[in-house]
Amino acid sequence: MSNPTYRYTTLLFDADGTLFDYRRASWEAMKHTMGRFSAPFSEALFALYQEKNMALWELYEEGKVTKSELELRRFSQFFEEAGITGVSPAEANQSYISLLGEGAYLLPGAKELIDSLQGKVSLYLVTNGLKRTQYRRLERSPLAHSFDGVFISDEMGYQKPQKGYFDYVFSHIPEKDRARMLIIGDSLTSDIRGGNNAGIDTCWLNPGGAANTMTDAVCTYEIARLEELYGILSKQPTK
Repeated sequence: MSNPTYRYTTLLFDADGTLFDYRRASWEAMKHTMGRFSAPFSEALFALYQEKNMALWELYEEGKVTKSELELRRFSQFFEEAGITGVSPAEANQSYISLLGEGAYLLPGAKELIDSLQGKVSLYLVTNGLKRTQYRRLERSPLAHSFDGVFISDEMGYQKPQKGYFDYVFSHIPEKDRARMLIIGDSLTSDIRGGNNAGIDTCWLNPGGAANTMTDAVCTYEIARLEELYGILSKQPTK
């Protein structure tokens, strides 16, 4: 399976914001959810929802809220601050999750990259997403059969960046040399910090050129586009 000319034999890809266009899928799911309940929707309201959602995901990554709390509180907090009444947060979340699973949009270059790497290195999907959403989106996407394994925090009892998440992954893949593994993701808090906690190299996908203001998140590599990964893979390990 692995290609001896590549620096890494095992690639761990984050899903949302790395291979999948989460923002587009989330926008569509929110627009249709709000429409179902005859509630207002706009770019400003979507931004407010994302603010509440991301804050809770960070708490989830830290183990400070449960998955169920995250799902309910993101809508209750959003509705409260937006002044939206008469809509059940639980019903809105159920609608949103169902619609989000239909949004199997890939980011530019994702399919081409994964297709070109199949059979040359081992490919794994590592995500903190909800299993019923992630499996549905993966099944509907062109990458449905592209990975050697899929690891979803919802099924594991751990989430990125927790060391337990990566210990679980490592116990289920054939490669045991962590120097031959690389995690690729767009999140400093889950992907890069997670790779640091696990003792593997990291590649931060940073298309917007944001500054790394997290002193404890150390990026081995930083790229603006997925195709830049080819150059990293072709580098030989130092002796």
